[in-house]
Amino acid sequence: MAVGIVFLVPLYGAQAHTEDVSLRLKTKGPRAYRLEGRFRVEASRQAVWDVLTDYSHMTQFVPSLRRSEVVERRPHGVLLKQEALGQVWMFSRKIHVLLEVTEEPLSEISFEDVSHQDFEYYKGTWQITDAGKNQEIVYHLETKRTFAAPNFLAEGALKENARNLLAEVRTEILRRGHSHLSGTCEPVDGGERAFRS
Repeated sequence: MAVGIVFLVPLYGAQAHTEDVSLRLKTKGPRAYRLEGRFRVEASRQAVWDVLTDYSHMTQFVPSLRRSEVVERRPHGVLLKQEALGQVWMFSRKIHVLLEVTEEPLSEISFEDVSHQDFEYYKGTWQITDAGKNQEIVYHLETKRTFAAPNFLAEGALKENARNLLAEVRTEILRRGHSHLSGTCEPVDGGERAFRS
C-alpha cells in the first residue's frame, strides 16, 4: 500500500482511475500542506489491509517509488525506508523518508518520517471504514518540505501525485480481488504479508 512519498514524482505505470478519488489540499504556510484524500472500493476489509501493509512490494504497484524496504519489524508496526526519484520541469531530486509505521489491525495505519532529511515533518494516516458493501479508505497527510522548489510546482505535484497514489492503491486492491476470485492470486514472497505506501 502507499504510505507514500508524493512530492515531485510524476512517474506513471498502468493508468489508474483517478476519477474515483476525491482530494482536498490546504496550504498551511511556506512549504507546508495538509492533504486529505479518499476513495471507496468493493472489497473486504482484509483485502484492503493486505494491500496497505504490503510494504516490501509497494514498488510493484506504486510507480513513483524506487525503494520501499522494511528496516525493522516491531510488535505494532515497522520501520520503513522509502525513496522516490522525480522530476517536474527542470527540477529533479531523490526524496527519502524513514517512516515509523504504527498499525491498528484492519483499521488504521499511522506513519511519521523520523529522518527529517527532506521534510521538516511528514506524517499521516490511512484509515479503513465500512461504507455499506464497500470499504472507504481515507488518507491524511501533513507535511513541510525542506527542499527548495517553486510553490506552485510543488503544490501541483503534491496534489497530482497524491491522487495517483490513491488511485494506484485502489487499482491494486481490485486487481488482487479479481485474481483471488479467478484463482490466480500470486503468493507473497517468503510468506511475507502484503503492504503498500
